[in-house]
Amino acid sequence: MKESNHRTMNSLQSIAALLDIQLMDNEQTIPAAEMAHVRGHIQTLASLHELLVFDVNGHKPQMVLSAKAALEKLLPLLQKTVGNERIAWEVADVNLPAKEGMSLAVLINELVTNAVKHGGHKVELSLGISEGVVTLAVCDDGPGFAEAFHLTTAAHFGLELVESIGRIDLGGRTSYSNLPGGGACVEVNFPLPVEAAA
Repeated sequence: MKESNHRTMNSLQSIAALLDIQLMDNEQTIPAAEMAHVRGHIQTLASLHELLVFDVNGHKPQMVLSAKAALEKLLPLLQKTVGNERIAWEVADVNLPAKEGMSLAVLINELVTNAVKHGGHKVELSLGISEGVVTLAVCDDGPGFAEAFHLTTAAHFGLELVESIGRIDLGGRTSYSNLPGGGACVEVNFPLPVEAAA
């Protein structure tokens, strides 16, 4: 129960941080779209709570989270939100410590939401691991990033969140590119945590 409480508190702190960012940027009024955005993150955290608290037999708290199991729970919820069959995914069974697993889920929620909002009709997500490096890629079939796109000038709440989770929470790096056939792609590479590799 102590472990469960600790993880729940961490999740609530993440929500509080998201709200703080919105309050700083919109001191007088907060747009409904931004609140809906934060609500989406709350739903993401809630949908994974059961996986984070108990193992498959429901007997003990989990220390390691199956990324595949978590995403199989999360992605259908996103699919339902953005429209049927808009998201295609291929996910390897990567085990992550609960903290990194939660961060990954929030990151995917943000990237898929952004791809649907700014992209075209389809979003493709892949998660794999090679030589101790986990690679997440979220691509769409939209117009792609503008020619003048640069992270420092284009940064907004969504990109700031992506960068924060990718670099700080997961200890990795994020790249942004356009696909040869059209569409944008965001790729996050991060090392498999020592606890999961052991």
